[in-house]
Amino acid sequence: MKTIPAIAFKAKNKENRYLSDGPDCGDWSDENLDVTNIEDALCLVRKDKERPTDDDVDSFFHMLQFLDWVDAMDIKEHYYPVHVDLTEAQYNVMKKRNDWGNNE
Repeated sequence: MKTIPAIAFKAKNKENRYLSDGPDCGDWSDENLDVTNIEDALCLVRKDKERPTDDDVDSFFHMLQFLDWVDAMDIKEHYYPVHVDLTEAQYNVMKKRNDWGNNE
């Protein structure tokens, strides 16, 4: 089965928990809304569907600096980037939720 490589942000000091892709995706039983279902996690996926690199993660954090509603340092302090493989179904859920459009 073909998978799509991505980077998710794994919670430090928590077993199998990831940074959620926003409050609508968060697990409300967790104090930080961290999720166990990877399709509800914030993931970095390249348009060309190649494996994300350290440069992609750096670019993501650089972009966050310009947003006033998120603290990149807080993410770096409490999460670390990990490579994950998404199924086509998981990718499609994220694509629809985030309105990534048709980038085939």
